Amino acid sequence: MLFGVKTRLDSQAKPIETPSTKMTFSPKLQNHTRRYPWLYLVMLVGFLNGSHAAKSAEGLISNVVAAQHGLERAWFSHVRVDPSRFRVANWTLDKDQLFALTTEGTLQALNAETGETLWVTDIASRNASTIGLALSPDYVAVLSASRLNLLERSDGRLIWSRAVGAAPSASPAIGTRYAYVALLSGRIEGYELENPKSSIWQYQSSGRSYHSPFTTGNVVSWPTDQGFLYVSSIENPRPLFRIHTNDEIVAAPAKLAPYLYVASLDGYLYCFHEFTGKEMWRYSTGFAVTSRPAIVGEMAFVASEETAIHAIDSTNGKRIWRIDGVADFVAMGANAIYGMAPYGTLVVLDKATGKISGKIRTTPKHSAIVNDQSDRIFMVNDQGAVQCLREIGASQPTWYRQQEKEPASDPETEDDSVNPFAEEAADRVDDAPDATPVDDNPFDKDESESIFDDDNPF
Repeated sequence: MLFGVKTRLDSQAKPIETPSTKMTFSPKLQNHTRRYPWLYLVMLVGFLNGSHAAKSAEGLISNVVAAQHGLERAWFSHVRVDPSRFRVANWTLDKDQLFALTTEGTLQALNAETGETLWVTDIASRNASTIGLALSPDYVAVLSASRLNLLERSDGRLIWSRAVGAAPSASPAIGTRYAYVALLSGRIEGYELENPKSSIWQYQSSGRSYHSPFTTGNVVSWPTDQGFLYVSSIENPRPLFRIHTNDEIVAAPAKLAPYLYVASLDGYLYCFHEFTGKEMWRYSTGFAVTSRPAIVGEMAFVASEETAIHAIDSTNGKRIWRIDGVADFVAMGANAIYGMAPYGTLVVLDKATGKISGKIRTTPKHSAIVNDQSDRIFMVNDQGAVQCLREIGASQPTWYRQQEKEPASDPETEDDSVNPFAEEAADRVDDAPDATPVDDNPFDKDESESIFDDDNPF
């Protein structure tokens, strides 16, 4: 079938082979391609595009296989990308919308419940490197090369684009009033959304920054290579405190108000109060943590580099269970918890014990989006394929997070009449106070040994 039209093939047809595909033409169609060589090229392009789409769909989980594990496929889609030249660099889930950003600079928004494409837009030229994106209720911020682009979330329309101060390190962050960019030098910059030509806020952190800033509720935070995580008021940029660990923080924090959950290469998951920085508890995984923790109600999930996932009570840091061989948390449904094992295997875990009750194999190219927002499972690959799974009968999603309220002002927030960017002429230097460590150790001696030296910076 070519371009959706059936063609008659007979025993005299001769195959035309490519390294990974096979095309077969009837004698009549071969005569047409000899008379009109361009027709062959058109058909070849169409065939190869179809071949790329088919390859990117390899590893799809069928409804038959899904049903054996209490699941069903809600939908399957493929975003706009030529996998022979480009890749999907970033998949981002936010509530009921899913965004795909390609290395070509194409951004596509999908309805996360139906798979319907909401809009597609091109951000940058093909020669520009696409770094990443961030989402707010009204806007999408995309960092491409050294330019920050602001788009309408509703339709993908470009609002403004401006150059950032120097070499950006990773994806931006965005609140309701400002967008934030971390530079390799350790400097953080804030850009006013409604007035892109206004002066930018700048703050010089201690150390270099190789990772994205993160927005979690009322605060924005950013890590440096000296083991610091700086936490600032999100709407009136001003560092509230900094958190220090014995190694780098390379993953985004998670939040369940009023707490921040921070994982570090030192192997610990920390719980801090988001405004005071007081450490509530810490949990040792025993190995480095490089992925974002997930918080679902009273359960916290963190994966360590030993390929194990830990389920923890999010209120006190006590271990609920730990299971080896699972590399990432994926989602939590009404009946089970879902994770990813190495080589693209989706695993089904018992909620109470963590015991593996089922495995669904895909391909090593497939991964899953960490979803602590709802009970949906999103399987993706970098060639543009995406499928959504749900538990059988769960036609309506279960939401674990309420709609974010307008950020509340902390007690020391500056008056709105004062321009928080007024100090741009002289960069603010590192003057953030250190966070307060936990007073009482809630852990047994064997898993709570202090990671701090005598010169505790807290």
